[in-house]
Amino acid sequence: MILTDIAIPHEYKGRKSEVPLSFIVHPFAETEGEHAGKFEVMLSGRGAGEDKARSGWVTLDELAELYARDLMVRKGLRLRLRPLEDGVYPDTFPGKKVPRSAIPKGSSFDLRILAVDRAKQVSPGVRALIIHLETPPE
Repeated sequence: MILTDIAIPHEYKGRKSEVPLSFIVHPFAETEGEHAGKFEVMLSGRGAGEDKARSGWVTLDELAELYARDLMVRKGLRLRLRPLEDGVYPDTFPGKKVPRSAIPKGSSFDLRILAVDRAKQVSPGVRALIIHLETPPE
């Protein structure tokens, strides 16, 4: 599943292309494996001399909750994105910060975000994701 409600312009300037390439990228759910049907959320942390990134996976409802509670911005989380076309991106799909403003008002995902009851406690899946991302690796 590709979440086409969110469309982010992205320019690839990597070693696998001599010229910059422009893409429109979207959040996507994994199609296979233990994370099938889930979106990858990442947190970057500065390590000893190199960037360290931690990943976790959430359902569409958990992703909406992250936005409804403003956790994507407050925690500095990024989403793994890809273009609609299979096989056209020259490298690993990028992880980008996707602000709430990038979600069109009235879109189906926007309505899902608005439907989150913020008066209730944080869901177990979102709580587990935040704990996982913020716990330093051993």
